[in-house]
Amino acid sequence: MNPKAAALARAAAAGITATLATPGGDGIRGQSALVFTALGSDVPQIGALADERRSLLVIKTPVALHVGTADRPAGGDAYPNSLMGLIAFNRQAFFEMFDSWANELRPTRPEVSGATWESFKKSMYGGEFLFNVSREFVSRCQTPLLVLLGNDLHHPQSSSREVAALAPNATLIEFWKEPEHQPAAKKAVEEFLAKHTPR
Repeated sequence: MNPKAAALARAAAAGITATLATPGGDGIRGQSALVFTALGSDVPQIGALADERRSLLVIKTPVALHVGTADRPAGGDAYPNSLMGLIAFNRQAFFEMFDSWANELRPTRPEVSGATWESFKKSMYGGEFLFNVSREFVSRCQTPLLVLLGNDLHHPQSSSREVAALAPNATLIEFWKEPEHQPAAKKAVEEFLAKHTPR
């Protein structure tokens, strides 16, 4: 990232003090960083300590791992740049997580066959939407749902938003992980439970 980029200067002139710098491209793009749009006059010049420049420019890194799709991916249709490739990449992450868990459990459950473990894994994570339920099921689910917005490989933000949009009685909490948002998130959870707990 170029600290003297014109886009940063325009943002600073508009009163924007910080921005999220995200990598471009399609597929697994990489990690983003929260950076200042302008640096003070006392910033070391090129050739000075890189770590000092980095600490003055970067507020927080990494912020998130970004995954992107496009109708015509820049890297072609090769895995995992295509939409289907990204879905497969995400599913593979769940399969590997399951295998790690199952391999620890297998010695204590010798009566469970390999085929049964595999069937269980496919039943849990082999679907197309939320792996174990369909969009139609979610759209018909009358049970109140409290959805906390995901932001990682195993809990994609897009899935959280789609569940909240599909479910007729869903409540979405977008900000809840960061310490500054936790009091409001706690209050929202308490209100949700108070409203929907049978008496």
